[in-house]
Amino acid sequence: MDFLRRLLGGNPGGGSAGSSSGMPGAGGASGGFNLNDLGGFSFGFGPTPGSSNTGGEAESAGASGNQGREGGFMFMMQQMGDFISGISSSFGKKQDGAINTTAARNAATRTLGADPTVRDGQRRAVEDSVQLADLWLNEVTTLPSGITRVETWIPRTWVENSLPTWGRLLSPVVERMNTAGLEGLPGDISEQIGQFTESMGGIMNIMNAITSYTFGTQLGGALATLSQQITCSSEMGIPLDSAGIAALLPNTIAQLSEDLELPQRDVLVFLAAREAAYQRLWTHVPWLAPRLLGAIQDHANGIVVDYSNIESATHEMGLDPEALTDPEKLQEAMSQMQTIELTPEIHYTHEKALQRLETMLALIEGWVDVVVQSAIGDRITSTPALAEMWQRRRATASQAEEALKAQAGLELRPRRVRDAVKLWTRITEACGMEKRDGCWAHPDLLPRASDLDNPAACIDRLLDDSTDSFEADLAKLEEELLGGDDGDGNATPQQ
Repeated sequence: MDFLRRLLGGNPGGGSAGSSSGMPGAGGASGGFNLNDLGGFSFGFGPTPGSSNTGGEAESAGASGNQGREGGFMFMMQQMGDFISGISSSFGKKQDGAINTTAARNAATRTLGADPTVRDGQRRAVEDSVQLADLWLNEVTTLPSGITRVETWIPRTWVENSLPTWGRLLSPVVERMNTAGLEGLPGDISEQIGQFTESMGGIMNIMNAITSYTFGTQLGGALATLSQQITCSSEMGIPLDSAGIAALLPNTIAQLSEDLELPQRDVLVFLAAREAAYQRLWTHVPWLAPRLLGAIQDHANGIVVDYSNIESATHEMGLDPEALTDPEKLQEAMSQMQTIELTPEIHYTHEKALQRLETMLALIEGWVDVVVQSAIGDRITSTPALAEMWQRRRATASQAEEALKAQAGLELRPRRVRDAVKLWTRITEACGMEKRDGCWAHPDLLPRASDLDNPAACIDRLLDDSTDSFEADLAKLEEELLGGDDGDGNATPQQ
């Protein structure tokens, strides 16, 4: 079932070539069982996503069939050993969430292979570019610099520093998917499973460990693939644990500038400015990271798994408990199941939470676009080409991002960045950068989703003097709560 594949890190709708349902045994020339027919539902066995290692196929290209099978078997046994070791090490250790980050880290290491070399000249170029860009940003924003250190990273460094954040972001979704999967089952089956889990707690712990390990393995492979395209630590628009550290990946930037046929120095300064702008938000807007995580948690709480289509299909097939004990009837049932759709429907009922998340991501990205454009302006001749390149890059999600979206139902590439850019630009022109940046002082002051459609309403609120009155009322209320005023304007002595 695609739902299980999604939970365990596979590709939704996936299966072997020639298999329409993705069910084991559906394809293959011989019609027999084929390990590849399991698709993503492999419990971590088989090639890691994003890896070029195909488990002995490359090695057997010029060898005999027996040698090829032996190589594939040894590779599978190695992965099985890693899987068992990973599951065993999970017991007795407290996980930070529903994702085994150790498994994710190991999978990323296998996928990435050897580390690229970063030369001293590249490090100096990164440091100089960040320092210059941060200096220019001082002229266009009231938020002070948030950089405490400049670093040059390689893909592995980005994975290591971003993995804790991804674990926190995706764990609520994975946990809810597990719970929602049981809640969506028909009443009698759900009740039986509930009784089973109470009496077989140890087995369920094992299953939870398997799910955690497998999802971690798939996440690690996806992040490793994504890391080879990342140019700076904040490119995904989410704060990492390395707040205050401006980090760029010079080897990736060099390849990007070559592909774009633009001066590498221009590309480096442009990306350094974006990284420095992000760091100002991560450092000086402390409520931003918890707010993002809270929106994802609200989104996860609204996940509902609907099995009604599966229930109807199995009812039409006439399945009953006795059929499960008769090998012939069971085989017949399995054959019928290969021809019908057995994917539960997943609904996201908290649309407002998802909208709030998308709005915040768009506002963050849009603000960065505006201040970077203002900072570098005519100072870099290729600024228009760089801005256009970034818009195209942002609009095109990579395969790794699509995999993360399929696993967690999250779209971390905001769709309304252009609207956010227009909003921040109009606010700057009408109200000045002080009021614009003052919107980050408190989440209630941040523009709303409706403001992306009607910037004038947001500008009117910012220009309205009632904002100052509102803050004064808050200060008065705080004074009253502390016993400094009796509510009639008369001071009362504090006890």
